[in-house]
Amino acid sequence: MYVRFRSKQDVLYQVMRIGQASALEAVEEALTGDAPPDAKVRWFVEAFTSWHAQNHSAARVRQYDLRALKPERFDEIREVRGRFDLLLKEELRRGVDSGLFAIPKVDYAALAILSLGIDVARWYHPSVGVTPEELGKQYAELVLRMLGSEENSARDAADPRAG
Repeated sequence: MYVRFRSKQDVLYQVMRIGQASALEAVEEALTGDAPPDAKVRWFVEAFTSWHAQNHSAARVRQYDLRALKPERFDEIREVRGRFDLLLKEELRRGVDSGLFAIPKVDYAALAILSLGIDVARWYHPSVGVTPEELGKQYAELVLRMLGSEENSARDAADPRAG
């Protein structure tokens, strides 16, 4: 392994860098298209959660070993991580502004939603008997109810992008 990497730090950094890019790509792809904020939040949660389940080993390292990085690499990874927060908060604000979501603080809601998806990496294993995709759908349903979008959650269960 040290033929390709100079140190354990380099290995850790690459795992995190590649993992961040992969997860962000999944979320950004899920958010493509024009849709109301409740649909976008659903798609975000489905993609974010299922990515953490599908990649549970790498995601566990990516999420829980961040502090082991050197400061400059930590800052780089933290900056990419912030993109998830921005994307989610944008849709949450749109939902609040349009009356779809009944949440007092967007920041706290985003933190709770991201924490739900991240924690999947801690406990998920295929032997639990649920696929990553199904887990993503279940989490999305819970999140929409948490946001006060219960009446809208059934409407958006069918993905209009599948067309």
